[in-house]
Amino acid sequence: MLALGLALLLVLLALVQLSDPAAAEAGDSGATVEASSSTVAAAAVGDPFDPTEPQQFVIVGTANSQLYRTVTASDGTLTLQEIGAPAPVGYNAIGYNTADNYIYGTVTGGNAEFPTGSIVRVDATGTLTRVGIASDWSYAAGTIGPDGLMTVGDWVSGVWPKVNPTTGAQVGTLVLSQPLNSFPGVTGAANDITYAEGYFWASASSHIFRINPLTGQVDAFPSPVPVEETGGQGAGAALTFGNGNLGFVYNETGSVVQVRVTDPGSASPAFEFVSAADGPANGNNDATSSPGLPADLEIEKAGPAWYVAGGQVSYTLTVTNNGPGVSSGQTITDTLPDGLTDITPPTGCTVADQTVTCVNGRLAIGASVEYTLTASAPNPATTCLTNQATVLGNEADGVDGNNEDSVESCPVLTTVDGTNTARFRITVTRTGDGPGYDLSDVFAVGEGITLTTVTSTNIEPGGISTVDSWDAATSTLQVVEDQPIADGESHVYLVTANATVDGGSLTYESSDCSLGAGESGTGFSNTARVSAGVATEDAAACSTPFVPEVEKTSIGEPRPLGGGRFELAYEVSVTNPHAGAGVYDLDDTLAYGDAVTVLGQPRAAAVTSGLSAVENTWSPGAKRLRIQTDQPIAAAVDASTPTVHTYRVTIRFKVNAAKVSYRNSDCSLGGGESGTGLMNRASITVDAHRTSAETCKTFSEPVHRKVVKSGPRKIGKNRFRIRYAITVTNRGAAATTYSLSDRLRYGAAVRIVDTSVRARPRSIDLNPAWNGRGRTRLVANQTIGAARAGAPRVHTYVVIVDYRVKAGKATGRNSDCGLSGGESGTGLLNESTMTASGESTTDHACQWSSTRPPPATGYRLGGVAGGM
Repeated sequence: MLALGLALLLVLLALVQLSDPAAAEAGDSGATVEASSSTVAAAAVGDPFDPTEPQQFVIVGTANSQLYRTVTASDGTLTLQEIGAPAPVGYNAIGYNTADNYIYGTVTGGNAEFPTGSIVRVDATGTLTRVGIASDWSYAAGTIGPDGLMTVGDWVSGVWPKVNPTTGAQVGTLVLSQPLNSFPGVTGAANDITYAEGYFWASASSHIFRINPLTGQVDAFPSPVPVEETGGQGAGAALTFGNGNLGFVYNETGSVVQVRVTDPGSASPAFEFVSAADGPANGNNDATSSPGLPADLEIEKAGPAWYVAGGQVSYTLTVTNNGPGVSSGQTITDTLPDGLTDITPPTGCTVADQTVTCVNGRLAIGASVEYTLTASAPNPATTCLTNQATVLGNEADGVDGNNEDSVESCPVLTTVDGTNTARFRITVTRTGDGPGYDLSDVFAVGEGITLTTVTSTNIEPGGISTVDSWDAATSTLQVVEDQPIADGESHVYLVTANATVDGGSLTYESSDCSLGAGESGTGFSNTARVSAGVATEDAAACSTPFVPEVEKTSIGEPRPLGGGRFELAYEVSVTNPHAGAGVYDLDDTLAYGDAVTVLGQPRAAAVTSGLSAVENTWSPGAKRLRIQTDQPIAAAVDASTPTVHTYRVTIRFKVNAAKVSYRNSDCSLGGGESGTGLMNRASITVDAHRTSAETCKTFSEPVHRKVVKSGPRKIGKNRFRIRYAITVTNRGAAATTYSLSDRLRYGAAVRIVDTSVRARPRSIDLNPAWNGRGRTRLVANQTIGAARAGAPRVHTYVVIVDYRVKAGKATGRNSDCGLSGGESGTGLLNESTMTASGESTTDHACQWSSTRPPPATGYRLGGVAGGM
């Protein structure tokens, strides 16, 4: 804020300044209390109560009444803390006498020492002392008024005695215009009274009674207290808080409520339900209070100066007791503006409509309590949002002006074309007389930021026409010229700068709003200049752009799970290398080739600690996994220390080997393809601007086939030869490995004479020990190269077997290529098994075994073709 020589005041405020990113990521929604205490100093028998200590007292029980002080916790719950031992009798109708700081009451269930109807004084240890000798005052309702006299009565009586509490003698009566129980439509009995604002007050469930202590006039007004707090019954206890609010304790629920009364003496006073604290329910109680000293409560509200459309906003409320007295409790109210949704209140607080209410307990002098709440910002975002919070203490405050605080948050817009919008507010204020003023705004943006349009508008008082002349050569916007302004008047302008931001060119230094050596600009830096006559004054502001980056990599190779199933993990990194903080959405889209089927739901997990819980919302139709929504990310620490959020995505899938082709596995999207290979695309969205990074792994799943290549043919006396061909084919765009075995399962009439195998290409490393019987492995972990477009990769094995047929041993059963009960072989059956990616497949080929030439047809075994 700068003072101008001609009594003009210029304020330039960047509406997109970022809040503390560390606080934005912390996300603590509970209450934190510093340097507070819930203890009250001990007292000796006979001592009065400490007048500096604000306290609310409750007695419970019709016989041997127990005196308590109320203690409110930081989550708003209320407990009762015993004061001394139970009394030897039951007493009621208590009131606190500020003249001597003792509690006085009437005995309702007495003994010889304390007869029923006598007046008793209660000290700071809960010890009773009888006052006077009278014993005519056995009442349930009572309080001490400003005249120092006890007024006692009940729900049904129309004549209430007035008693001097220090002597126990009656000094007068208060005749009511009608008993409290005579009002039609009232539900729940009002069984106690308190004094405030010149009247006695009592609460039924449905109504609040006002009793004039001078005339006895009784009026009933509808109560604002919800029935869930009253339980449909009246208040057995009434008290007055030091702040002047009425307090009622309802037996049925135990709730202790505050009610504010406005215009208490009018024909239609206004009643406002302020707060409720949960206390223990009980069948019989009464209450009074000690006002204590004033406690100056101060509230500070912190929140973002900007928000992203549809993003999350977080607000922190801090209440501090500046003294001079202790605060026995506070009610904190935060009214959120329309447009904020999904409000998450702090732990122990409540939310109704747009209002969050927190009730806190005792707060020592100098102590603070802190609350954090979150909400979702509006989408679309068009206006600034003002959020106001207030604090009300149980005691008198004494200091005006610090019981409420507000935060204004304005939208930061990023459009689908990558345009960033920064907004700035300029305030010009005159004190004194002088000529009109000129106002301009000069931008000096950082490298990587290109201004496209800069405009201005008058928002206060409204109606001022702006020149709105933009000079791109000097990056200067002329806002107004020779604009008149009166003494004490303020003019407020909103400057909107649209720019494209090149994340590749933008560096930490060019975004940090701090001009370094050789820099002509940084961030969205601008300087407003106001001039009147020959005098000028400048004010500068800057906002940091937010342009995060995303990177995607696969972790290792697909891990075989068996049965053609695999698991593959990816790592996604969101990096903010710049000086601006912000929030982002993150999703992961699968664009796998059509030979791949995703199994179940992919899962994501945060590798970086402290991030929001991942969503893991899977859309099968779009094959998209939503990982995060509105995840805050802090600005980079410095030029060499970016902020990085890392996630791991794990996907399980199955490959249909028969459908694998070079085209659907090559990681290159061709015409009409929606997916290829194991393509995976991670995308971050900041408002509507989407940035993606993808990775892809080619894959293969080889297939193999076994056929009879030639024979059997006779090569000598009772000697025959048959050839089998095994092909292993890779149609995929990735190299892979396989193992292959070949087993001869000939019928009992066949004796194998010799076996051999040849392979193409010749570089295949054959097992020289293979014989087709005891040693069946042909190759192990054999590499087969990737296919090429239109040209699969093929490995061929030719197995050659010479054999004899035992004379007279051949039967239809052992030579028919059909395995039946108990047979381990049949005919000239040859079985090959290929294992790849943890999955094994078997194929067969077979011919009849006979001393006669076999028929010229092939046969099937187990559904797999063999043939000539």
